[in-house]
Amino acid sequence: MDQPDSKNILKFRQRMPVPVRGFLVVVGLFACLMPVWDLRRLFWPVTPFTAIALVFALGAASVGGAFIFAGLYGRNVLWTIRPGRIRIISRSFIGRPRSVTFLPRSGARLEVEEDKSSDGPDYWRVALIATDGKRYRLDKHTSPAEAEAEYRRVDRLFHGRAAA
Repeated sequence: MDQPDSKNILKFRQRMPVPVRGFLVVVGLFACLMPVWDLRRLFWPVTPFTAIALVFALGAASVGGAFIFAGLYGRNVLWTIRPGRIRIISRSFIGRPRSVTFLPRSGARLEVEEDKSSDGPDYWRVALIATDGKRYRLDKHTSPAEAEAEYRRVDRLFHGRAAA
């Protein structure tokens, strides 16, 4: 089987580095366990203050759990664009990889969207809009010209003729 020409394939990776994952899990564990350790004398024997300590511990666990969840289930995404097809594979540290493929005739479309941030500069990014309305986004660009150039490259391949 012939190898496809590399100029007919675009790949975009969006990764969450392992050190960032580890940091999020450690911070989450700290947030969950520190209040329990600090308030341990209020849990036993049971007193009226036990309920208050339990509320604090559960509140901290909800925040810590969100950090742990983000560390374990944060996605690594790979876009592979070939003539007539875009395939998006997303994987997390735990769980099964998910893959979705889009064809031009399926009704999926590409556009450049502006991300107006209230606390920083505006960004532009290429977005793929599925027929069900779900949006898949590529990395941010600081200028609309960069995003438009990336859009043209992706759109040229996406709407190009698929190899047999």
